[in-house]
Amino acid sequence: MGQKQQKQRKAAEGEKAATHFDLHRLTSAVDALDWPATTRELRLPVDRHRWAAGAPLTRAPGWLTLDAAAKATVIDVAASFLGNLPTEPVADLMDAAADAFTIVAIEDPSPYTGLDPDVLLAWLKAIRALAWHDEAVTALVQRLAETRHGEVEELLLEGIAQDGTQRFPVHLRRLGGFHSPKIADALNTLARDPNTTAPVVEAALTALVERAPDRGVTTALDIVDRRPDVKPSRDLPIDPSDDVHRRWWQSVHACVALIKSARCADNLDAILSRLTGSPEFAADVITAAQPDGSGREPWPDLSSDQLATLYLWADNTLPHEPDHPHGAIVDVIPVFDFGGQVYRRLSNRNTTDFRCLGCSGCS
Repeated sequence: MGQKQQKQRKAAEGEKAATHFDLHRLTSAVDALDWPATTRELRLPVDRHRWAAGAPLTRAPGWLTLDAAAKATVIDVAASFLGNLPTEPVADLMDAAADAFTIVAIEDPSPYTGLDPDVLLAWLKAIRALAWHDEAVTALVQRLAETRHGEVEELLLEGIAQDGTQRFPVHLRRLGGFHSPKIADALNTLARDPNTTAPVVEAALTALVERAPDRGVTTALDIVDRRPDVKPSRDLPIDPSDDVHRRWWQSVHACVALIKSARCADNLDAILSRLTGSPEFAADVITAAQPDGSGREPWPDLSSDQLATLYLWADNTLPHEPDHPHGAIVDVIPVFDFGGQVYRRLSNRNTTDFRCLGCSGCS
């Protein structure tokens, strides 16, 4: 290899090292109590593992490589940084502050005790304007809910109203378990608004069912019942303002909100009766309700009898997968696989009679 090629290779290796996690650089940043440099280092890739934008710092590749002692030291640096936050938020420190709030809330919330609520409120107002850092906003809302209830409520109401003008929810993800009659009213109003986008309807109903279960279920079923009789044709151009199209997908996501809620089991019959009314509606709901990594699994807390009912409903109602040529590679289509998903959940419970589901020889 020539001298020029060697220089190029060394330069490439140096560039790669600078853009990948380095434990020595992290140690230097920690020793210097430089929290912004610490967070930047932790977010760098480790081999092929990269940080997913929007994920908390505790899921960053660099953090996951640390042992318990190293993590404790990093948390101490974060707590020290929070203890010295300026009263007025600084734009250049926004991400670092959000990371510190997040990691302390998740790993060791005790440092929050000595922090000035006025300073926390000022930083909450600033950080909530960022597109991510949900965990930081949630942690601050929870911390300030008692001492600054009125101010926090106004911020959350403002955020709920803002989500009503957006295609996807942002502030509805960050309510931090905050409860109040005004919040419930705002969520109910947003969900029922005929101009609210379907994903925002789902998020508003999810939050409403958590805070006012009976009211949330009633609102969700009312929205499901607004479903058009016929699904809008896929062959026609979709106008985003088209009322029929919007009502269809609002109904789909209202049903999904119920299916993923803690009140699903109590309302299984009502849900299935509405799905039975339209195979196309059922297919869209089943597809939209697939697990999405948010931690909200569909059809939670169903008894074995309810799972059996759900399986038989799926087997009798949903379309079945067509035969494919031997060896063909095909995508998994949720509506075709749904009955199998339910069957596997039931079988994992070691019930003695699940094998007889749908068997004509059993009475």
